[in-house]
Amino acid sequence: MLNSIPIQAMARNSELHRLAASVLVDKALVLVQLHGGNDGLNMLAPIDQYASYYNMRPNIAIPETSNRSYLNLDPTLPVQDQVGEHLVMLDLKALYDKARVNIVQSVALENINFSHFRSRDIWFMGGDYDEYKDAGWMGRYLDHVFPGYPDDYLNPGMTDPLAVETGPSVSLAFHTGKGIPASLSINNPNSFTILS
Repeated sequence: MLNSIPIQAMARNSELHRLAASVLVDKALVLVQLHGGNDGLNMLAPIDQYASYYNMRPNIAIPETSNRSYLNLDPTLPVQDQVGEHLVMLDLKALYDKARVNIVQSVALENINFSHFRSRDIWFMGGDYDEYKDAGWMGRYLDHVFPGYPDDYLNPGMTDPLAVETGPSVSLAFHTGKGIPASLSINNPNSFTILS
Protein backbone atom coordinates (compact mmCIF):
# COMPACT_ATOMS: atom_id res chain seq x y z
CA MET A 1 0.00 0.00 0.00
CA LEU A 2 1.19 3.51 -0.79
CA ASN A 3 -0.89 6.00 1.18
CA SER A 4 -3.74 3.47 1.34
CA ILE A 5 -3.52 2.83 -2.42
CA PRO A 6 -3.09 -0.87 -3.16
CA ILE A 7 -0.18 -1.36 -5.55
CA GLN A 8 2.16 -4.18 -6.38
CA ALA A 9 5.46 -2.94 -7.73
CA MET A 10 6.12 -5.97 -9.91
CA ALA A 11 2.53 -6.64 -11.04
CA ARG A 12 2.42 -7.05 -14.82
CA ASN A 13 -0.70 -4.96 -15.39
CA SER A 14 -0.18 -2.31 -12.73
CA GLU A 15 -0.28 1.38 -13.54
CA LEU A 16 3.31 1.75 -12.30
CA HIS A 17 4.45 -1.04 -14.63
CA ARG A 18 2.73 0.62 -17.61
CA LEU A 19 4.28 3.99 -16.76
CA ALA A 20 7.75 2.45 -16.43
CA ALA A 21 7.38 0.63 -19.75
CA SER A 22 6.61 3.91 -21.53
CA VAL A 23 9.78 5.67 -20.33
CA LEU A 24 12.55 6.02 -22.92
CA VAL A 25 15.40 6.24 -20.39
CA ASP A 26 15.98 2.95 -18.60
CA LYS A 27 17.52 4.33 -15.41
CA ALA A 28 15.73 5.85 -12.44
CA LEU A 29 16.50 6.24 -8.79
CA VAL A 30 13.65 4.88 -6.70
CA LEU A 31 13.68 5.80 -3.02
CA VAL A 32 11.36 4.05 -0.63
CA GLN A 33 10.99 6.05 2.56
CA LEU A 34 9.13 4.08 5.20
CA HIS A 35 7.70 6.41 7.83
CA GLY A 36 7.45 4.89 11.24
CA GLY A 37 9.76 2.68 13.18
CA ASN A 38 11.37 -0.01 11.07
CA ASP A 39 12.94 -2.75 13.15
CA GLY A 40 15.97 -3.61 11.03
CA LEU A 41 17.07 -6.40 13.36
CA ASN A 42 13.74 -8.15 12.94
CA MET A 43 13.90 -7.69 9.19
CA LEU A 44 17.39 -9.16 8.89
CA ALA A 45 18.71 -10.85 12.03
CA PRO A 46 22.47 -11.48 12.40
CA ILE A 47 22.89 -15.24 12.13
CA ASP A 48 26.40 -15.43 13.62
CA GLN A 49 25.25 -13.34 16.63
CA TYR A 50 21.85 -14.97 17.00
CA ALA A 51 22.26 -15.80 20.71
CA SER A 52 23.04 -12.16 21.59
CA TYR A 53 20.24 -10.92 19.35
CA TYR A 54 17.75 -13.32 20.99
CA ASN A 55 18.89 -12.48 24.53
CA MET A 56 18.33 -8.75 23.92
CA ARG A 57 14.81 -9.24 22.49
CA PRO A 58 13.42 -12.64 23.50
CA ASN A 59 9.78 -11.61 23.08
CA ILE A 60 10.09 -10.27 19.54
CA ALA A 61 13.08 -12.11 18.04
CA ILE A 62 12.62 -14.10 14.84
CA PRO A 63 12.75 -17.75 15.92
CA GLU A 64 15.82 -19.75 14.97
CA THR A 65 13.81 -22.96 14.66
CA SER A 66 10.07 -23.38 14.08
CA ASN A 67 7.64 -22.94 11.24
CA ARG A 68 8.17 -19.14 11.69
CA SER A 69 11.98 -19.28 11.74
CA TYR A 70 14.12 -16.96 9.70
CA LEU A 71 15.29 -17.74 6.18
CA ASN A 72 19.01 -17.41 5.44
CA LEU A 73 19.09 -14.65 2.82
CA ASP A 74 22.40 -15.74 1.29
CA PRO A 75 24.21 -18.79 2.70
CA THR A 76 27.06 -18.27 0.20
CA LEU A 77 28.30 -15.20 2.11
CA PRO A 78 30.90 -15.45 4.87
CA VAL A 79 29.13 -16.42 8.11
CA GLN A 80 29.68 -12.99 9.68
CA ASP A 81 27.75 -11.42 6.77
CA GLN A 82 24.84 -13.86 6.74
CA VAL A 83 21.45 -12.60 7.87
CA GLY A 84 18.19 -14.32 8.68
CA GLU A 85 15.36 -12.75 6.73
CA HIS A 86 11.89 -12.46 8.19
CA LEU A 87 9.48 -14.85 6.43
CA VAL A 88 7.08 -12.08 5.41
CA MET A 89 9.82 -10.81 3.05
CA LEU A 90 9.99 -13.76 0.65
CA ASP A 91 9.48 -11.48 -2.35
CA LEU A 92 12.59 -9.53 -1.31
CA LYS A 93 14.60 -12.77 -1.31
CA ALA A 94 13.37 -13.57 -4.82
CA LEU A 95 14.60 -10.17 -6.01
CA TYR A 96 17.88 -10.60 -4.12
CA ASP A 97 18.42 -14.01 -5.76
CA LYS A 98 17.98 -12.36 -9.18
CA ALA A 99 20.51 -9.62 -8.24
CA ARG A 100 17.75 -7.01 -8.47
CA VAL A 101 18.07 -5.73 -4.91
CA ASN A 102 20.89 -5.21 -2.47
CA ILE A 103 20.90 -4.45 1.23
CA VAL A 104 22.92 -1.84 3.11
CA GLN A 105 23.19 -2.55 6.82
CA SER A 106 24.67 -0.76 9.83
CA VAL A 107 23.55 2.68 8.72
CA ALA A 108 23.32 4.90 11.77
CA LEU A 109 23.74 8.45 13.00
CA GLU A 110 26.61 9.79 15.02
CA ASN A 111 25.52 11.04 18.47
CA ILE A 112 21.98 9.78 18.01
CA ASN A 113 19.39 11.47 20.24
CA PHE A 114 16.62 8.87 19.61
CA SER A 115 14.27 11.45 18.06
CA HIS A 116 12.55 9.85 15.08
CA PHE A 117 11.76 13.31 13.67
CA ARG A 118 15.30 14.72 13.99
CA SER A 119 16.75 11.51 12.54
CA ARG A 120 14.40 11.78 9.56
CA ASP A 121 15.40 15.44 9.02
CA ILE A 122 19.09 14.50 9.08
CA TRP A 123 18.44 11.73 6.53
CA PHE A 124 16.45 14.09 4.29
CA MET A 125 19.06 16.86 4.56
CA GLY A 126 22.02 14.58 4.01
CA GLY A 127 24.02 16.32 6.71
CA ASP A 128 25.66 15.65 10.02
CA TYR A 129 23.81 15.27 13.31
CA ASP A 130 24.66 18.86 14.31
CA GLU A 131 23.80 20.52 10.97
CA TYR A 132 20.57 22.22 9.99
CA LYS A 133 20.11 22.69 6.25
CA ASP A 134 17.30 24.41 4.36
CA ALA A 135 17.73 22.10 1.36
CA GLY A 136 17.56 18.34 1.08
CA TRP A 137 20.18 16.08 -0.46
CA MET A 138 18.10 15.32 -3.56
CA GLY A 139 17.07 18.97 -3.91
CA ARG A 140 20.73 20.08 -3.83
CA TYR A 141 21.60 17.45 -6.42
CA LEU A 142 18.72 18.50 -8.68
CA ASP A 143 19.76 22.18 -8.24
CA HIS A 144 23.18 21.21 -9.56
CA VAL A 145 21.95 19.11 -12.50
CA PHE A 146 19.06 21.41 -13.47
CA PRO A 147 20.21 24.98 -12.81
CA GLY A 148 17.52 27.59 -13.23
CA TYR A 149 14.76 25.45 -11.77
CA PRO A 150 11.87 26.27 -11.53
CA ASP A 151 11.93 29.32 -13.83
CA ASP A 152 13.43 27.52 -16.84
CA TYR A 153 11.39 24.31 -16.47
CA LEU A 154 9.28 22.70 -17.90
CA ASN A 155 10.68 23.34 -21.38
CA PRO A 156 10.80 21.53 -24.74
CA GLY A 157 13.94 19.62 -23.69
CA MET A 158 12.56 18.74 -20.27
CA THR A 159 8.87 17.95 -20.33
CA ASP A 160 8.74 15.80 -17.19
CA PRO A 161 8.84 16.78 -13.52
CA LEU A 162 12.29 16.44 -11.95
CA ALA A 163 10.95 14.07 -9.30
CA VAL A 164 7.66 12.51 -8.24
CA GLU A 165 6.65 11.59 -4.71
CA THR A 166 3.63 9.62 -3.61
CA GLY A 167 1.92 11.24 -0.67
CA PRO A 168 0.15 14.38 0.48
CA SER A 169 3.27 16.58 0.58
CA VAL A 170 6.84 16.84 -0.64
CA SER A 171 9.62 15.84 1.72
CA LEU A 172 12.54 17.95 2.86
CA ALA A 173 14.79 15.67 0.78
CA PHE A 174 13.58 17.40 -2.41
CA HIS A 175 13.70 21.02 -1.21
CA THR A 176 16.19 23.05 -3.26
CA GLY A 177 18.55 25.77 -2.05
CA LYS A 178 15.84 28.30 -2.91
CA GLY A 179 13.43 26.51 -0.57
CA ILE A 180 11.32 25.35 -3.50
CA PRO A 181 10.56 21.64 -3.78
CA ALA A 182 11.93 20.02 -6.93
CA SER A 183 9.37 17.25 -6.79
CA LEU A 184 5.73 16.85 -7.64
CA SER A 185 3.61 15.16 -4.99
CA ILE A 186 0.66 12.98 -5.99
CA ASN A 187 -1.64 11.08 -3.68
CA ASN A 188 -2.86 8.56 -6.21
CA PRO A 189 -0.58 7.21 -8.97
CA ASN A 190 -3.68 6.08 -10.89
CA SER A 191 -4.84 9.69 -11.25
CA PHE A 192 -1.47 10.94 -12.52
CA THR A 193 -1.72 12.25 -16.06
CA ILE A 194 0.88 13.71 -18.38
CA LEU A 195 0.03 17.12 -19.72
CA SER A 196 0.92 17.76 -23.33
